[in-house]
Order: sequence, then C-alpha cells, then structure tokens
Amino acid sequence: MSWKLKGFILFVTLLIIGGSIFLINRMAVPDQFLTEEEILADLPMENPNKKVQDMIQIDEETYFVPYIADENVYGASVFKWLDGEWVYVSDSTSSRPHLLQAEGGPYVFWNVHPDDEVEKWEFTFLYNRTYAEHFRGSENERTLYMPHVQVNETLNTGSESYGYAKLPEKVKKTAEAVTTNPQSPPESLAFSMKYPIRWQALDSEGEVSRLEQTEKYSGGGRYNGDYVSMLNRVMEEELE
Repeated sequence: MSWKLKGFILFVTLLIIGGSIFLINRMAVPDQFLTEEEILADLPMENPNKKVQDMIQIDEETYFVPYIADENVYGASVFKWLDGEWVYVSDSTSSRPHLLQAEGGPYVFWNVHPDDEVEKWEFTFLYNRTYAEHFRGSENERTLYMPHVQVNETLNTGSESYGYAKLPEKVKKTAEAVTTNPQSPPESLAFSMKYPIRWQALDSEGEVSRLEQTEKYSGGGRYNGDYVSMLNRVMEEELE
C-alpha cells in the first residue's frame, strides 16, 4: 500500500471520528439551561415587558418557564432541547392548564393570576353518551352504545400561582383506555387527541373559580410540534 493511499485512509478516518465527536457534542444536552436574557430574546414580543418567575426542569430535555408580562399578564413557555439547541415549543399568555408531553408524563402546567386564589385543579375525562345504528334493516344490523364516562381527580396547586404536576393517574389511564385503539400503533393518535382532558379551578372552599383576573389579561399562544396542548374548561351542564 502506497504512502499516498495510507495518508488518504488516515485522513478519511480522522474526518469520520471528528464528525462523530462534533455530532455527539452537538446533540448532547448541556448541563446549563438558557439565561433569563436568552429566554426573553427567544420569546415572541407581543408583551415585551416580561419578567421570568422561575425556570423549572421537567426532564433532561424540557424546561417550564412561567413569567409575568406587563405586571398583570401571567404567561408560560416550554423549552425543549431539539436538534442541538434550546427551542421554545409553546408560549402562551392564556396560561390556564396545559398538557405537556415529556419523559415520565404526561404533565399539566399552569400560571394564573394570584388574585384568583386557586387552591386546586379538578381534572376530568369526559366521554359523552353515544348511541348509533348501522346497516339498519339488514341482516348485518348493529347497534353501538357507549355509556357516559366521567372520571374526576383533584390536584393541589401548592404555594405558588404557577406549577406543574403529572396528570392524575386515574384520569390518565381512563383517557388512554377510551381513546386508544389497540389495533393501531400508539403514535397514530396525536398527543392532544389521546388526552382530551378538561379542568375546573377550585378555591379554598371547594367552589369553582372563574379565573376572572387571569381571563381579564390573558391572550393567545403559539405551539410548535405535538408537545403541548391547551386544555378546555369543563362545562357544568356536561357533568353527571
């Protein structure tokens, strides 16, 4: 083997090793998260006067960042480590409960106005009663009946007006059992469709809070990818 060929093989080998080391270092999650200045620079500028309240690590690749904007707007963002950088996958000033897909989850997170005095969240999986007939009048006639399904669990908010927690287990398992088709792969159903969970806010007396201050100053949100979905409030007339 000539020295020229040996040199070429050595060059290619070093190139492969160097490229592999670069990719490993680029994709590895760093020990340090973004600074407050970097977070604010990444977020949309609809409410420029933002102040970060906290930076909470959910898993190795996910951070929950509650913030205040313009004194009375309570918002929340979620950052994930994607393709070698921290990217915000959701940002909302309508920060009632949201559902988050992360390792060990799903999770719920929130950031509400402290004057609303929310002590608990009640999460509900609700499936409305369904009755249908197929192939009526034929020998293949079938009747489908799905009973009303309602599962509730409460979650304490803690000492802060913002926070996160795992989706209560009973609600989680019921939602998965009802919405997941065992004949289809799990990834065939979007994350937000798999957990159609609803919520109510409760005060210290167990009465429903309308989140008047939160709603008064709330706005919209931006969501990138199938990581975060906004949950809807349950309507009292839907409950049994």
